[in-house]
Amino acid sequence: MKAPTGPITLTQPLYDRLQQPIAAAAGSVLNFFQVPFGNPLIAGVNKTFRDTNLVQAGRLEEGNSHHITGVSLHYADIAQGGARPLALDIRAVHAGCFRLVIGQVEYLKVPVSMIPCGGADLAGFSNIAPAATEWQLGHGIAAAGNVFGLELPLDLDPNESLLCQITDIGIVAAPIDVYIVLWGQLTRPVR
Repeated sequence: MKAPTGPITLTQPLYDRLQQPIAAAAGSVLNFFQVPFGNPLIAGVNKTFRDTNLVQAGRLEEGNSHHITGVSLHYADIAQGGARPLALDIRAVHAGCFRLVIGQVEYLKVPVSMIPCGGADLAGFSNIAPAATEWQLGHGIAAAGNVFGLELPLDLDPNESLLCQITDIGIVAAPIDVYIVLWGQLTRPVR
């Protein structure tokens, strides 16, 4: 196979993980893609590629662009710090509003409950029954293709700012880790 000499395009989503802490007030906001790789996820724990694939705050690396075709929302089975998500906490996040802003333009604003998970069911436990009682929770059908598809894809150009927000989150009983995934194609220089 011939080595590429120019920019290459890959099927590569952008993803970011944040934690909604217990102490957050009702109506709080999660600002995704603002804390890059190597910076704090929570006190004492820095983000790794498990948490994000953005290495600069709020923008792609120099020379990179992204063609966004869909959005999905995911929860970590166990939050950083060891807590498992509760159904009540997931509902608190689902009560919020999702916004996608590129540059200074808001391109999407929908209730969080409309953004599907696109992945496997989430394992959790009951906060009423004994702690060993587990259950499965899915946000939409557990299928990789189940995403909020953008009928008109959006282009994130090099050096253009990116912000995804979940606003108006309810109060949570345990820390909950939330992922936003922007599906699409990444174009980058050959490395």
